[in-house]
Amino acid sequence: QIVSPQNDDNGTSLLNLIQDSLTYPQRENFVVVVSLEGLRTADKIKELMEQNRDVRKIFDLVIIDEAHYLRNSSTKSYELGELLRNTSDGFLLLSATPIQTGSENFYNLLRLLSDEEFHNKTNFEMQLAEIYPLVKLASSIDENADIGIVKDSLKATLSSPSYQNDSDIRELIQTIGSVMKSTQKRVETVSRIRSKYFYDRFVTRTRKRDVIENRTERKVAAINYPLSQIERDFYQQVTAYLKSKGDQANAFNNFSLITRQRQMASCMP
Repeated sequence: QIVSPQNDDNGTSLLNLIQDSLTYPQRENFVVVVSLEGLRTADKIKELMEQNRDVRKIFDLVIIDEAHYLRNSSTKSYELGELLRNTSDGFLLLSATPIQTGSENFYNLLRLLSDEEFHNKTNFEMQLAEIYPLVKLASSIDENADIGIVKDSLKATLSSPSYQNDSDIRELIQTIGSVMKSTQKRVETVSRIRSKYFYDRFVTRTRKRDVIENRTERKVAAINYPLSQIERDFYQQVTAYLKSKGDQANAFNNFSLITRQRQMASCMP
């Protein structure tokens, strides 16, 4: 059963499903698609989750897309994320947006995944500092940097007390030349290095360039499409009207003109 409660009054249908699943756990499972914004205002549903967060799990699995919107721990969305985590057996965060605004946001997302594992910000920062040489090494290989830069990163990693006896890193000193000549070997090596990160079991990261086989390549081509006389007249009238609204040297007016022209070209109605 698939339910989308966004249009319901305060998510009433979802509320009924949760109540039924708590009362009759043997009944058929349900799947719900709902926005975080919709759940944030569903006070009765949140109240029911609060009542059961320490009693039993309500959901088998919660998947949150665009999870980078939960990176700020002071927001209502983050509080809702914590509530969903505490009332589900499985909790999965998905995002295609890199977190590049400092370690705090990354820490918050990891804490959302496991508040037991990531409960101390100071310890987290210390662990980040410890793996910093390893991260630089993985990045230099991943970005196919100059071999000299990669070797410098290798030396810096081996000089760290944490990795000076690491067999994988020591072996890499001998094989780095051949590794950097093969995309497949670089991907495998980066994956092996990242498996040493203390947060590796919580994070899976895949880039387009890591997908070696059956990779789709985009080919961009311009397709000319002739306007009908009615379409062309309308296009020209709107263009002339916008041009008459201000000085064409004004950047804002130019931007406004281009925006409307694009809209007409995309969908004139």
